[in-house]
Amino acid sequence: VKGLMSGHVIAKGPRRNGKTTVMWAFMLWYATFKFDRTIAMAYSKAIKQEHVRAEFDQAFNSLPYWMRPEIHRANRDYVEFGNGVRLMFRLASANAFRGMAISLAVFPDFPSIDKRTQEEMWCAFAPCIGTGGTVLMMHDGSPGDGTIFNSIWDAAGKQNNFVAVEDRWERN
Repeated sequence: VKGLMSGHVIAKGPRRNGKTTVMWAFMLWYATFKFDRTIAMAYSKAIKQEHVRAEFDQAFNSLPYWMRPEIHRANRDYVEFGNGVRLMFRLASANAFRGMAISLAVFPDFPSIDKRTQEEMWCAFAPCIGTGGTVLMMHDGSPGDGTIFNSIWDAAGKQNNFVAVEDRWERN
């Protein structure tokens, strides 16, 4: 949580340890208690859009009714809340959110995106990161060498302002 409040988080850990639950909880907190922001979630081809939207619906519907922000508009890849927060779900690509002012960028499984697309997306998101946007990157397991995720992970807290969070399977 400290990392999420201070800016950027890069997290890795074993499957089935609650990373996705924490991600949705933070995104819903952000959408509920912030105003006029844009949340962008870029997911890999391995994750189906219907699955992403179903996870959002399940997380949103688990909120107490009195806490849920009013939904003004929604379709399969976009939700706009009454407080001006917009949540967009897009397949990872260099142009997924180009030209948009992103307040919170979420990459649920960044290393599973092909290397070229990772590089193109990272270049497209760099202005967001430099202007105070928050980034949350997550991964199940150990990323391969040469990926953007691996470079950011290795530099976290030393050469960049990402907070690295690792949960090992031995603790579960």
